[in-house]
Amino acid sequence: MTFFRVHLDRGRNASWAMEEESEELYETARVLLDLETGSFTDEVSEGLEYVGSALLVMDRVTLDPPMARTRPGGRTRV
Repeated sequence: MTFFRVHLDRGRNASWAMEEESEELYETARVLLDLETGSFTDEVSEGLEYVGSALLVMDRVTLDPPMARTRPGGRTRV
């Protein structure tokens, strides 16, 4: 798994930096960032409860399936 930490407050356009790193990161930037300023788009800023000055991008996330629990009476719930 690869992590990329992108700083939005370091004086460089974050979307340009992501474009230089890889096509996949650039695709992420196109969705989340204003390409001219390198900051979060208004839509993203409004949709998040808290917007900091850094973005953590993971190339993949694998979730374990939920564990089944047995209820009283022998029935299983997930």
